[in-house]
Amino acid sequence: MNIENNNQYEFLLNSIFEGYSEIAIIVSQGKHYFIVDDKENFVIDIKPFYDAYLAKGILDENSYTFALKEFRGGATILNNETFHLYLSNLPESNIKTRDWMGEFFKYQMNINDLEKLYIYMEEYLMSGKGDIQNELWAMLESRLPKFYLNLDRNLFFHTDWQRDFEKQLPQNWKGKASSQFWSLIPDKYQYWIINGMNFWKLYG
Repeated sequence: MNIENNNQYEFLLNSIFEGYSEIAIIVSQGKHYFIVDDKENFVIDIKPFYDAYLAKGILDENSYTFALKEFRGGATILNNETFHLYLSNLPESNIKTRDWMGEFFKYQMNINDLEKLYIYMEEYLMSGKGDIQNELWAMLESRLPKFYLNLDRNLFFHTDWQRDFEKQLPQNWKGKASSQFWSLIPDKYQYWIINGMNFWKLYG
């Protein structure tokens, strides 16, 4: 048992539950990064927000300049050229490996419970009968990535149904609220596939 990893798993679960952190997969120059961070840091271009704060008098010029300089280590627009600034500004513990994410997804689960949930999930999705308010279902769903940013193709997808992130994208970006971004992710990075069971179906 790796106590340090277990503590990290617990910390991330609590952060997700309390709304402090979300999971994102970010693609930059062909490499997949698993990032845990405040969802506000997944906004592609923060400058329009600070411009609005400046115009409304919420920020003065000095505060405005400081905020732009400090946000994501100076990466006010997130792209391949500025991504290194964002990464260097993140604590190392916020950047996860695929293997770490795989173990996190299964944390405190046993294979029998996972198999039972998978059968239940498939039957529910097929028939529409049953109770979707399944505690294990909700628990595992929270461990799926909520954001997908492809800096190589300027693509942005998310499953935060309460926010219109897609309406805040730069003009040269495409994005929408959709769970279908799983198809853009190579199988080897899909840490939610366990023994052939694709738990992305948790998104329904």
